[in-house]
Amino acid sequence: MRRKAVLVAISYEGQQGEDGNSFFLPAPLDELPRMVKFLVERRDFAAEDIVILSDNSAMEHIRPTCENILGQLKALMAGAASGDHFFFWYNGHGGQVANENGTESDNRDEFIYPVDWSHDETKPSLSRDRYKNIILDDTLREILVSHLPAGARLVVGSFILFYRHFFLKVIHKALIDSCNSGTMLDLHVILSLTGKNEEPQPHGHKCSLEGDAMSISASFDGQQAWQKEDAKRSLLTKAFLQTLNENPTQTFQGLLQNLNTLISNDLNGAHEQNPQMGFNYNVNQCDLFLI
Repeated sequence: MRRKAVLVAISYEGQQGEDGNSFFLPAPLDELPRMVKFLVERRDFAAEDIVILSDNSAMEHIRPTCENILGQLKALMAGAASGDHFFFWYNGHGGQVANENGTESDNRDEFIYPVDWSHDETKPSLSRDRYKNIILDDTLREILVSHLPAGARLVVGSFILFYRHFFLKVIHKALIDSCNSGTMLDLHVILSLTGKNEEPQPHGHKCSLEGDAMSISASFDGQQAWQKEDAKRSLLTKAFLQTLNENPTQTFQGLLQNLNTLISNDLNGAHEQNPQMGFNYNVNQCDLFLI
């Protein structure tokens, strides 16, 4: 059995967004060593089996370009076998483009922004050809889920701050972006505090070979995700690490409840952000969360 992880943390320091404002995120690089510590000390990952991609110039990490992220994810899944456990954590910006193949109920595909992304302002805002070096949700699903063998387990933490052409400051000094991270991997069983919903398998998506894949998303589609700039914390990553460090053995239902409670406490009623989980199988909410 192997335990392998790919961690991606991007600050976009010095970059501008599509509206000309700063694209900088203070939290991802600060969260990165906390996630490594958690995996090594709490989940028995060997340090040499954790691949780190970040744009921290002070560290000898792999630069999180589009090519490098895709290459490391393919390497993560290469030779996957029964009993293997895989973990992928991404903390950075994301966005949406028009869905062109009818696989999304909201007619939008989600994507993540590698550090070398670019855009063409002359192209329509939701068109795919507006962007270069982005990674679509369909691509992530194809690499991470579609060929997962029976008996293998994949956990994806999509702690993504979605960018849609504006930033707002709030009293908590949090950075607010428009978020749609709930269905980043298009997993068809969705678990949230409102219950468990099974959506039709998106047309054109290959089914997994039988391995178990799950994602933890920062918010529902259409919700905003929050970051505390003063403490340099991403609220979902903060809640995820806090609750599992305090209580390592939790059910899916219990973990989801604790994530929602901790985030709600941080927001103190000023805003709403509801994490959710996605699965490629009919999950029992009372089963234990495992990495």
